Amino acid sequence: MKLVVVIPSLLAATLLAACAGAHWENPGHPEANFRADLAECQQDAERVSRLSQTRQVAEQTLCIRQGVDCMPLPENQNVDALAAGQGMVKRCLAHKGWQAH
Repeated sequence: MKLVVVIPSLLAATLLAACAGAHWENPGHPEANFRADLAECQQDAERVSRLSQTRQVAEQTLCIRQGVDCMPLPENQNVDALAAGQGMVKRCLAHKGWQAH
C-alpha cells in the first residue's frame, strides 16, 4: 500500500509559478494588491490540500489497522492535487476580481 502526501511548500511553489506566468489585472479595483490577494488565495488552497491529505491518511491508517485491503492511492495524486490547487487559486483570484491576460 502506497501513501502519497503533497508537501505544502511544493504546492505553494507550484501555485505561485502557475499564477506568475500570466498578466493579472483587476478592473474593478485597480488599486488592489495582487501579491496580497495571491498570498491569501494560496493559503486557502494549501489549507484545503492539508485537510484533504489528512483525510486520506486517516482512511489509509484505518484500513491498515482493520486489515482491510483498501484501494491504493492513485499514482498521479500529486499531479491531481497540484492541478486542483492551481484551479482553486485561479478561482479565488477571479472571485476577488482579477483577470488573467
